[in-house]
Amino acid sequence: YIIMVDVTSSNFWKLYPQVKKDIADSSFVALDTEFSGLTASFSTKSSLFDNPEERYNKQSKNTQNFMIYQLGLACFIPSSENEFIAKCYNFFCFPSPINDATYLTQISGIKYLCKQNFDFNKCFYQGIPFLNKVQEQFLRNALQSKDADYYRVFQGMEDFELDDICSQITSWMTSDKFSDKLILKPKVSAKLLVLELSRRFPELQVTPDEESIIVNKLKGKPGLHDIEALKNEILIEVLGLSHVIRALIESKVPIVGHNCYLDFLILHQHFMCPLPEKYADFKTSIVDKFPRIFDTKHIAFKLKNSSGSYAFEETKLQDLFNSCNKNGKSCVLFSPHIRVHEDSKRYELTEPAHEAGYDAYMTGYCFLKLAHFYAHVKMNLKIDRPLRWPELLAAVNDFNHQINLGRAAVPFTFLNGEDPPSQRPSWLCVRKKDWSTINIPEIASLLSKFGSVDVRPGDWNQAIVAVSNKRSSEEIRRVYRTHKTYRVDTYNYYKHTVAFRKMFW
Repeated sequence: YIIMVDVTSSNFWKLYPQVKKDIADSSFVALDTEFSGLTASFSTKSSLFDNPEERYNKQSKNTQNFMIYQLGLACFIPSSENEFIAKCYNFFCFPSPINDATYLTQISGIKYLCKQNFDFNKCFYQGIPFLNKVQEQFLRNALQSKDADYYRVFQGMEDFELDDICSQITSWMTSDKFSDKLILKPKVSAKLLVLELSRRFPELQVTPDEESIIVNKLKGKPGLHDIEALKNEILIEVLGLSHVIRALIESKVPIVGHNCYLDFLILHQHFMCPLPEKYADFKTSIVDKFPRIFDTKHIAFKLKNSSGSYAFEETKLQDLFNSCNKNGKSCVLFSPHIRVHEDSKRYELTEPAHEAGYDAYMTGYCFLKLAHFYAHVKMNLKIDRPLRWPELLAAVNDFNHQINLGRAAVPFTFLNGEDPPSQRPSWLCVRKKDWSTINIPEIASLLSKFGSVDVRPGDWNQAIVAVSNKRSSEEIRRVYRTHKTYRVDTYNYYKHTVAFRKMFW
């Protein structure tokens, strides 16, 4: 059965021990993320020209600019023979206000999430904070600095809010009726405010009390131990959701995603360390932290191509889930079972796509079914019993660290080895027969009717064209073989590049 839980800043610390336990008890964990955009600029847009290194360079720039809104985890825990409990969590995220960071939002992405009824209020008002390692070290250093300006470090308070609180304290201190105690009801973080007020008013004792702050006349020496403990509490709280990612890393449990290249870039950038400049360093870092990663989109592609099965004709997550679940096309004998828990009946009545926890659940569900199906294919359907989890995992082990790359020169990136060669047709070179100036957008428009193509300018008023499949490439060459205006050739670097030809002139 499945259990779904929404997690915000108001219940995160209550649920965290259970989340950590569920991760440790899991056979595998599926994940999904929702974020504020996909493409920061035209230059970082995905293209059929992209090799794995070029794609990484583009997507790492995109990832640095966008904010994660939601993290979904689905912990698949074995309950009995051939049955799993799926415990799913929707974590609403909001960055820690360290140095008042700036992020981009992409209008098309926001509109799409709005259509999916995404709860932005939960994200912005109750989002769980997080830090990567660099931000954490910066905060540690700032908290230990004798000259730390906590307000400037966190940017967690508006000027007028802090000024108003300081004015209240000053008025209280200078009043003829200066009592021993002042109780404040701040609208900002009480613990952060205690640190800042202790710095500004060293002659007073400032302590947090649930949602209030108590200011007392200082008797004796300042409570330095209490201040240090408070700093540590603040650091732990601000790390927030990063604790969950660290629990995943420490567990070494297999991680499953669907078309999850961007998901892992997001996790690395925002929860681990800023993305490395070099693609090879990123691969090493991810493999070191996650020794087993599986991509259900890539596995479905491979199954479709290797087995000739029509069960996985569509590899979009919702379509794949339907194939594995409702349609019954991929159901074979002794398929693993996941039951819906009574607490999650809304997921039987609705299918909230792009709710990260539900997408993570669908991803994990598909992974179990795909692994079982692939085991049957490898064993020529000679299975007369339920398969144990190690057998299911072994069936798909060849796909470990192979992550789908959409609209690229290669079908996937291999994180733990050499990337595969391109399976796309050779590039095409298009020019006008009279060698006059060529219009790149016009060429892109003319060729789009043949399928998915990308066009970029070449030398000598030529356009270089990348085509998604061999059939489209052959059709373009056939149609333009006798065209009056344009000539289309197979691209040849030595023939179509000015720099190379000049070497021999």
